Amino acid sequence: MRKEADKEPEGPLVFGWREWILFERKRKALRAKLDTGARTSCIHAEDIRTFEREGKKWVKFTVFDPNRDAGKVHSVRYECPVVRTARIRNADGHKSERLVVELHFWIGGVQRVGEFSLNTRDDMINPVLIGRKIIRAMGLVDSGRTNLMGRKPKQKPEPKEIEALPPEEDDEED
Repeated sequence: MRKEADKEPEGPLVFGWREWILFERKRKALRAKLDTGARTSCIHAEDIRTFEREGKKWVKFTVFDPNRDAGKVHSVRYECPVVRTARIRNADGHKSERLVVELHFWIGGVQRVGEFSLNTRDDMINPVLIGRKIIRAMGLVDSGRTNLMGRKPKQKPEPKEIEALPPEEDDEED
């Protein structure tokens, strides 16, 4: 007989406006802001360099938490195919083009995969921004609470199932 705590939750998961997220190959959790005002998700990336592999556009980039990883001790280098280039309008109304890659991540104990634009976010408090395209597949956001999925995980949970997200509908951010 299953304990009450072991039961799958009924209805959608409810996340706080800030949660901890783990990316594939990253040993430390990153802070993520769940932002329903942003369409596209974004991750802090540095040393972004494009290259060609087997006739396709790829990108190399480094991920670390600029607020916690002094000296870039926990930096991780990624190589990913470029999914697309997105035109993003930031909060000031300025538009820029950003490379978008698909990354595997864990949030709320579930492994997921989603599209993230690459951008330097060292002037932001949260190195990861989760936008509406990913949020709608995850559940709901309680804008008055944080860390509803618990404190930062010490290690990656065993993957239950990868939840693929639908492709982006258009390339321009609100």
